[in-house]
Amino acid sequence: MTSLYNVLKPIQEIANDFNGEITLKNSQRQYFFVNDNWLSMTGLERKDVIGKIDAEIFLPPASMQIMMEDKKAIENKLPAEYIGKHFISNNSLIRVVMKWAVTYDSGDLFCICTLSVKPQNKNLLYDARARAEELFEKVF
Repeated sequence: MTSLYNVLKPIQEIANDFNGEITLKNSQRQYFFVNDNWLSMTGLERKDVIGKIDAEIFLPPASMQIMMEDKKAIENKLPAEYIGKHFISNNSLIRVVMKWAVTYDSGDLFCICTLSVKPQNKNLLYDARARAEELFEKVF
């Protein structure tokens, strides 16, 4: 079984170079990684996010929308790209979001990976996703 360290160390390297937000959630949909950009965007602290699910962090309808998109990513087994509109601290944020399920060779879910950027930085998503996919292929 893959250790979290084998995933987190390289994903942190990707996050350091990525001008956008990255989150990873485990199979129970609990956050186990969020990058600094995501924390800045949301105004949250890492200690208030890690180990929690969306319903414990965000109010409806935002939490319900995020959970619905997670479910789609798991069911479709293909990356989903969409425009996300979130209201955080009375601010409306629009992001281009790419989300996909990362699975073991057995097909069991390891995590849900989400990348997001401002619309004008959409081209950054594809490079970051390619780097993340390469990492996941090496680890799994």
